[in-house]
Amino acid sequence: MNGSQPVVCQTLLRAAFLLMAVMVSVCQADQAAAAAVVSPSPESVWSEDSASAVLAWVTGLEKSGDVAGAASVALRGAGRFPGDDDLAREAVRLLLQSRQFRLADAFLMAVVARKPSAENLFRLGHAREQAGEDGLALKAYLSARQQGMKGPLLETALQRMEKRAVKVENLWLLPPPGWQRNTDGLSRLAEPMTLVIQAQAAADLKALVMTHIRAAMPQGMFTDAAIAQRAVLARQQQDFLKSAPSGVALPPWLDAPVLQVRPLPGADGGWVAMASVSAGQVRTSMAVLALRHGQRVYTLSLSGTNPAEELEKTLLTLGDAVIWQAPGVKP
Repeated sequence: MNGSQPVVCQTLLRAAFLLMAVMVSVCQADQAAAAAVVSPSPESVWSEDSASAVLAWVTGLEKSGDVAGAASVALRGAGRFPGDDDLAREAVRLLLQSRQFRLADAFLMAVVARKPSAENLFRLGHAREQAGEDGLALKAYLSARQQGMKGPLLETALQRMEKRAVKVENLWLLPPPGWQRNTDGLSRLAEPMTLVIQAQAAADLKALVMTHIRAAMPQGMFTDAAIAQRAVLARQQQDFLKSAPSGVALPPWLDAPVLQVRPLPGADGGWVAMASVSAGQVRTSMAVLALRHGQRVYTLSLSGTNPAEELEKTLLTLGDAVIWQAPGVKP
């Protein structure tokens, strides 16, 4: 009897330890279950709940002050339920409210690619306008109009854009940084330049840019006869320089007027001309860009005192920023 007591004690001790382990496991399971009730994992929501349940969760997060969290849940919910417009609208609204502009733009671009409706294009324009991307916003708004959208929301948005842009018929141009808007163009005070935009019926683009150059520059300076005469004088000057003995002092030559006219590459074409005249320290320069759009031709004429090459470079940059109302507007 005495010999069996250690064996019994060991058995009881093992049983006690086993019971304690079971109780600890049960307790940990209860704690995990309680935590799951308080903070449900996103994965369980997407697999078990509906779009309406996600919206309720989003509403609760926003009311608690967690706007960024609400935006994140709404965005994931919109991905889980792509056909639910309410979730998409909430995702965009909350992303904008939490100033996650790039994420809102990327989300809406994906929505538009899947469903290029006028409403989605308008949302894209609104998101871009909120982000300060006026040019991209205008493209989206104009695309919404092309898709047939009408009504005060779109018209009000386009009126806002028109107050910031230069609009000549179907041409829109928003002032880049450093430029200010005028009635029919732009001006830049830092290094005085003035841009004037005009529209007219279809015409020969090369002849048109030369017409603008001749009208704005000193009279008779860029007539066909004057251009031909200067070409002869330039050849004579080169011949004289080649034949002059080395070491002989040459008389100063006056700066010859500058003129270059060329077509632009690309299927849509276009012509650009630049001209410059100097008198002592005073320089007058001009660059003209002619673009065809439908049955109309638009000219952008930039004048200033910079070298003609600089004006042309600036003008082409402004030309790249032109937005056409229709057709062919892309968001």
